[in-house]
Amino acid sequence: MSPLFRDNPGDRPSRLTLGRLHTGELGEDERAEVERWLREHPEETWLDDLDAARSKVRPFDPASLRQRAAASLTASQASPTAANNWRWFAPLLAVAVALMVFLSLPSENPQDPHQGTRYRGGATLQIFELSGDVLVPYEGAALGAGDTIGFRVVPGDHDHLVLLSVEVDGTINVFYPESGFGSEPVAPGGHPVELPDSIVLDGAPDPEVFVAVFGAEVDEAHDRVRGAWDEGGLDAILDWAERELDADAVTVVRQ
Repeated sequence: MSPLFRDNPGDRPSRLTLGRLHTGELGEDERAEVERWLREHPEETWLDDLDAARSKVRPFDPASLRQRAAASLTASQASPTAANNWRWFAPLLAVAVALMVFLSLPSENPQDPHQGTRYRGGATLQIFELSGDVLVPYEGAALGAGDTIGFRVVPGDHDHLVLLSVEVDGTINVFYPESGFGSEPVAPGGHPVELPDSIVLDGAPDPEVFVAVFGAEVDEAHDRVRGAWDEGGLDAILDWAERELDADAVTVVRQ
């Protein structure tokens, strides 16, 4: 029996699978298998039911969804009958909610050099600063002693990295891994990964460049960054990281 049909007796696709077919969520092989089954069973009416359910769902409106979500916090629980009616809309609403969450995330402007996200296909580094009790994207304002920053990376194909900083005099400090040896493990992929913990800045007044080197151990990362420094200081490190798909660098301005 195919994995597609595990949530029913095995003689037909599940309603969830049919919903995912209509929302485009199925992979190529899954879609082909479901479409083949539908061609072989033209007498079935489940797709008509799904089309009818879709016609009752309003076009996606993020503002309206946020307003309704806020109102639902104070509303009483829906009756079992009402809850059963909603099961028809679940696949479509899941897509709408996922899109709403995506739209709520901090924007990542590929033209903003401070965020380090350049949509260049390689692994990237982002820096966040503590504002109140929330970490927000660092946008280039001068930071001072006692300010707290955190880090987020997009690892790409890499499953480990080294994060270090370089001061104007060439001093290199290793932040991840904390031991200063080996590397920091991360889950590979194109999704952002928050590095553990955050750091509190000292009182150094000069700019500092934070560098993430992916797929390397501490010794290799240190040597590569030192080699870039020898070519021309902090600016040379930024140029090197811009060219490398397995490295990224962001400048933090200090006061």
